[in-house]
Amino acid sequence: MVYCSINYKNLFEEVKLHLFILFYLKVKKTFHNINFIFNVKTKEANASVFRHDLSNCDIFLIMSTEVAAETLQGNYKRVAEEYMKLRAQLPILKQAVVDGEVKFSEVMQKLHAKDAQIFQLESELSSLKLNNSHLIKRIERLQNEFGNTVPTSGLLKIRASFRQKTNQAKSVTSDAWYLEQRTQVLEEELRCKLVENEQLHRKIHELEDVHEHELYGLSEKLNSIQRQAELYQNELAIVHETRLAATQKSVEQQKSIIVTELKEDGSNLASISSNCSTSEKNGNSKADSGNNLKFEFLYLFIFI
Repeated sequence: MVYCSINYKNLFEEVKLHLFILFYLKVKKTFHNINFIFNVKTKEANASVFRHDLSNCDIFLIMSTEVAAETLQGNYKRVAEEYMKLRAQLPILKQAVVDGEVKFSEVMQKLHAKDAQIFQLESELSSLKLNNSHLIKRIERLQNEFGNTVPTSGLLKIRASFRQKTNQAKSVTSDAWYLEQRTQVLEEELRCKLVENEQLHRKIHELEDVHEHELYGLSEKLNSIQRQAELYQNELAIVHETRLAATQKSVEQQKSIIVTELKEDGSNLASISSNCSTSEKNGNSKADSGNNLKFEFLYLFIFI
């Protein structure tokens, strides 16, 4: 089917249109499949569309390239959808990595605080142990000195003072024992924190490896999708070019066929006009009809 639009605004174009319709009625025997579709509007008399169906050819060819183009467009749409899904998943993975880094920094800060606290307690414990050892040595020295020099009359006083000092030493040793127990508890907590820290380190490394692997996979998939999209675009361009060339070729063929047919019709019209001129000698009525037909054909050629 060939769709052509004819727009005329003045009377001359309207006359040409009527002449063309008259030509259609005259040569209907030659062209069997000509159909006109006119759409006359109210203020603007526009002959908008007419349809010209030829029996030997069809402009709108059903080609296998159309099916190929549709499949390529479908594949391109699916690739674009997968690409958008992957782009949507990427911020989630980035947020998970950022959260893991924040948790790791918090754990490291807590670990440094515990290390500082344990170092302070160990320094206090070492100072208490040193003071305790000095006190024990002093008590032993005093016991030896008083055992050798002091008379028996002041022995009770010495024993009382000795008991008082031993009680003080025992209190110091009890404090040291309490600090030692507390240090052991803190060491146990530190050991647990270190184990937990190692586990967190291991988990963070695993998450980083998984994230890198997923990013690599996504980048590879994205590159493949982009390559496929480029291939599809190239194939679509090739299909479009081949389809355009085929349509142009078919249009040229139709044009050449119509031109040859019009030339043949022109020769036939010339012969008819010559016959009409010879028939003038036989009668005036035949001459008038021949002149009218010649006038119509001349207008038709001018219009074409």
